Amino acid sequence: MKIIEERERFGQRCVAADKVRHNIGGRRFSLRGVGMRYLLMVLLLMSSMSASAGYWTVSVRASPVYYNRIDCNNILKRKDVIAIRFEPTSTFNYCHYYVSESPDDSPCSGSESWDPSVEACVEPDPCLTSFGDACPDKNPSDACQDAADYAANAFCPAPNTGAGSCVNPTAGNPIAISSGNKFESMMDYSNQATLPLTIARAYNSQLRGWRFNHQITLVIGESDIIWSDAQGKGLSFRKLDGRWQLPSQPSVRLSEQAGTGWRLDDGARHYLFDATGRLQTIGDRAGNTLHYHYENGLLSHVRNQQGDSLSYQFSSNHRVTAITADAGLSYRYRYDANANLTTVSYPDDTVTTYHYEDSRFPNALTGITDRRGVRYATWAYDDQGRAISSEHAGGADKVSLAFDDAAFATTVTNALGKQTTYQFEAIQGRNKVVSVSGHASANCAAANKAYTYTDSGLLATKTDWQGVVTRYEYNERGLETRRIQAEGTPAQQIISTDWHPDLSLPIRITTPTGSTDYHYDDNGLLLQTVRQ
Repeated sequence: MKIIEERERFGQRCVAADKVRHNIGGRRFSLRGVGMRYLLMVLLLMSSMSASAGYWTVSVRASPVYYNRIDCNNILKRKDVIAIRFEPTSTFNYCHYYVSESPDDSPCSGSESWDPSVEACVEPDPCLTSFGDACPDKNPSDACQDAADYAANAFCPAPNTGAGSCVNPTAGNPIAISSGNKFESMMDYSNQATLPLTIARAYNSQLRGWRFNHQITLVIGESDIIWSDAQGKGLSFRKLDGRWQLPSQPSVRLSEQAGTGWRLDDGARHYLFDATGRLQTIGDRAGNTLHYHYENGLLSHVRNQQGDSLSYQFSSNHRVTAITADAGLSYRYRYDANANLTTVSYPDDTVTTYHYEDSRFPNALTGITDRRGVRYATWAYDDQGRAISSEHAGGADKVSLAFDDAAFATTVTNALGKQTTYQFEAIQGRNKVVSVSGHASANCAAANKAYTYTDSGLLATKTDWQGVVTRYEYNERGLETRRIQAEGTPAQQIISTDWHPDLSLPIRITTPTGSTDYHYDDNGLLLQTVRQ
């Protein structure tokens, strides 16, 4: 790949690259770029990696995706904890570079380019040929594959070979378009262990504050059990036919362990809780574990198998005031009278400051001043506490949202003045987008995009801006078994997936060009890939 340009903007290092791609089962994930320290999370998440000057190659397990986008230092761990992806929508919000493909590196020919929404080579949309067309929102992030989608939903399961099952677009830096929920994710620390020790935080305006990643609990009731995750979202299990089940995601399993507590499996990691619902252990398929230790009812430290640890200190009202990593690296946290996290002090004595300036909503995050002392982000809220605008320093990248409560619709105006209306429905307790309408402008004609869902809330069909339909089918575990791309057209393609009987892992994927078999050990680690 070819690097086009690099620059610092609003505290982020934005690297223009012509292609980001990751593939499944022994194929390669490639990123060519600079600023290698920003790829540390890749090292921490992947089990196989090699490097040479300016070039990283990672073995991962995920379906083929090609992005003609820009990496804005937004490396996001997928919820299945098997692979990662780079958030594509940040291209439109922060960097505004042009991107070109190297001919020898493109999966497409001629004027075609890779469209990740249909995973196929398509002719370019004339409204997407440049940012000057004011239509970047014609390709919104509409699949539940990144941290933004996860934070916007109470529970957003990992996508099944790319189809996705939560369609909840975001706008700006970032705001959930359906609800106006403002969320923010920060990683303060991560070590280099296979199952890393991390200090991560997530802000959610609807939950009134920040939550640390160690705050994972089970809330045990008589008729249901709620898993409260690191972002404060709740996943509710109900007892059906003598088993604790999650109807919308049968592959996520919760079981009572005789005399010890509870075990939750999400397909990639398992979580052990004591009888009161307090987290004891996190483990992965390779046998790596994190152990949680408590004193006087509060978390004392977290330790991995290598002996690395994080030590926690709390205030009298049980708020985290300091976390110390190995080598004495200390991260300090301060709060205001409203329990808002106001400053984070880092080992190098730099400080990030968080602002809460709306007197109507004292817990609403209104701005961030970065470690350079520059205020680079600002948000505003309506009288219901919904975020209605997002911008960077000097009004750059400003996005506004207007909510139509009666129609359950939101109109987003991007930084270039282009308006797009998103229509939602509440399906299985989640707000799902059912149509997206791009308003006509001087540079772009009006256009529409639509979605339908199964009774359990899984994505059933997706119709793109050109009217091309992709249809999805699932098994009783909610895993995608069949995808029909460009249905009913000469370009129709069918992708079929067979799944492991116990794990959420594909054992065979069949495409028009052949099939690939995947063989795993008893823990679900990939042993062999066979292409036919």
